[in-house]
Amino acid sequence: MKKVIKYILFYLSLLFLLLLFQFITINIPNKYIKNNLINSLDSYEDGWYVPLIDNDNKLVGNATKVDNRTDLVTLNILWNSNRNPNFKSLILMKYLEIGSPKDSLKISIEKDIEPNIEYSRYYHGGIIYLKLLLILFNVNKIRIINYIILGLLTIYLLYLMYKKDKILAFITLISLISINYFVVPYCFEYYFIFLVSIIMAIISIKIYDKKYYYYNYLFILSGLSACYFDFLTCETVSLMLPLFIKVYLDYKNNKFDYKKEIKFIIKSIIIWLLSYSITYLIKWIISLSILGIEYLDKLKYNLELRVTGFSKPIENIWNIIIVLLDMMLYLTPFNLIKSYLGIIITLIIITLIYIFLLNKQEKKYISILFIISLIGIGRMSLLYGHSFQHYFFDYRAYIGLVMVLLLVIVEGVRNGYNNINTMFKRRRNNRKSN
Repeated sequence: MKKVIKYILFYLSLLFLLLLFQFITINIPNKYIKNNLINSLDSYEDGWYVPLIDNDNKLVGNATKVDNRTDLVTLNILWNSNRNPNFKSLILMKYLEIGSPKDSLKISIEKDIEPNIEYSRYYHGGIIYLKLLLILFNVNKIRIINYIILGLLTIYLLYLMYKKDKILAFITLISLISINYFVVPYCFEYYFIFLVSIIMAIISIKIYDKKYYYYNYLFILSGLSACYFDFLTCETVSLMLPLFIKVYLDYKNNKFDYKKEIKFIIKSIIIWLLSYSITYLIKWIISLSILGIEYLDKLKYNLELRVTGFSKPIENIWNIIIVLLDMMLYLTPFNLIKSYLGIIITLIIITLIYIFLLNKQEKKYISILFIISLIGIGRMSLLYGHSFQHYFFDYRAYIGLVMVLLLVIVEGVRNGYNNINTMFKRRRNNRKSN
């Protein structure tokens, strides 16, 4: 019971501190960011979703799209949160919508017009980071800073992995390349969840040799941070990466026990889900107390939109399968092959490697890692309506599956190589003996 109380106090303290920092941030006068925000308007092209790589290959274009609309709405919220910087403003997160997102932000900066849309469903925690940087930099420079920060953290993570196990570092690097990681720092909407995820992965390695309960704190922190900073993108990555690292290192350090790993995964998922969902629930309850009972209708509408896309149950099942297959095409190199055939052949080869080249113990630990990878796939399926509409960033939740498939290939090739070597050694020994 004492431990549970400690976890609750840890959670509440973190949430309070984040809200406090955000409240302090929205109270920073807009005059300090006005020039940089105006200068940032030219950083955004016309259009909601714009590909970073725009060529004849539509799959590459879709895989590298950035969400200008949501970034502009975030900056709009950031600006308008200072109009009446109080607790109500912190909760409601209102913004102005007149015409295009770019025009709306421009009008909001230049004219004294009351914001007309509330976006209270989310915390928009990223405005803490953005507003502080906007005091000194425009959006283009902040993007460069994003690349530097996320780049250095990723290099540090790969370094820590390399020290523990070279294969882990290798499959992580290739998986990041596969999900077109280079796009992430460019778009604020994508940036924060991967920032959180990489930090959680680093912590997972740092606490590996400590007691198990440290992971309880880790997943409380991860769930809370994912909810607070993310704009509903790839939040499950912040759960999958630390879990994957822990289970993988257990196997490599001869600490792997199938039943214990299953229990650990279930417990970690529950802790993360509780932390993540309760953080949302707190925000929604506070918003409900301010906006009244009609807020429930808005929540119900948005939940149904993101879960089913208002499709019928039977249609929904079929649509989920199609969307999951389509999103696999955005992974590199499948976006270059431009065919489901490439996916099918790859999966068949990897399945054969798993069946014929892996030993029983390897199959056990890889099956556990596969279960972890299903978290991301389950999320995309559960929120089908969202995945269908926002495929161009949701597909990055496949990172766990990519890591597992790469691991099967690496382990299989190594076993195959060792088997061939063993066979040749036996032949040489037989010749010598004859």
